[in-house]
Amino acid sequence: MRNDVVIIRGAEKDINPITKGQFALKMNGGPEYRRIGLCSLLLLAQFLLQLLFIPQASTFGQIMFMSSVAASWTYNSFLSSLEPEKIQLNILWKALDNPRLLKFELKNRAAQAVFACLVLGNGPQRPSVDFKPKKVLQRFLSNDTRVWNVWRDKVTEQLENNKKEKSFNLSSRDLEGFAVHERALLESLLQDARDAYTGYQEWVYKISDNSYISEKQVRRPDSVVQSRV
Repeated sequence: MRNDVVIIRGAEKDINPITKGQFALKMNGGPEYRRIGLCSLLLLAQFLLQLLFIPQASTFGQIMFMSSVAASWTYNSFLSSLEPEKIQLNILWKALDNPRLLKFELKNRAAQAVFACLVLGNGPQRPSVDFKPKKVLQRFLSNDTRVWNVWRDKVTEQLENNKKEKSFNLSSRDLEGFAVHERALLESLLQDARDAYTGYQEWVYKISDNSYISEKQVRRPDSVVQSRV
C-alpha cells in the first residue's frame, strides 16, 4: 500500500469498530462442527475408492477422472489467486453502506503530515483542543535533527493558532546558525507545508461536506498537490 494514510472522521463510538474491529468467520454447528468432519470423511472415502477402482476402469472413465482432477485444480488455483484484503475491503464497504471517500495525493511525507493535521484538527481556524499536531508530525517524521525540529515547531505554531492565513516563513534570525544546505532543506520543507495548506484550502468544503461524492482529477497547485476523489 505504499505510504498511504487513511483518515477516518466521525464520533469515537463509530470509529472504534472500524479501527479496532476484526473479521470473524462464523459457521453453524460449532464447536464440534460435525458437518465439516463428515465432509472430510466422505472426501477421504472418495479418495480411497478412486485409488482402488480407477485403475480398473475403462479408458473413458480414466479420462473423465483426469478431467475432474484438472477442473478441481483449476478451481482451487482460482480461489488461491483471490486477494484476502480485497475481499475483506468489499465486505467492510458493504457493512458501512458505501461511505464517502476522498483520496488526495501529495508530493512527499512532509506535505502529507501537514495535510493530515489540518484534516484531523477540523480546519485551520477551528483547531481541536484535544488535538496535538506536533505528536502527529513526530509520528509521521521522527527525524531528530535541528532542521526537522525547527520545522515541526514552526508548523505546529501555525496549526495551533486561529488565524485564517498561515505563514510558514522564517525570519533571518530563525535561520541563524544553519548551513547553506540546511537552509535549503528547511525552505523546501516549509514550501511543502504551504502547498499542503493550499491544497487543503481548495478542498476544505468538500472534506466537510458529507454528501459529496465524486471521481475526477483536480488541478495541482504549484504542481505539488494532486487530489483524487
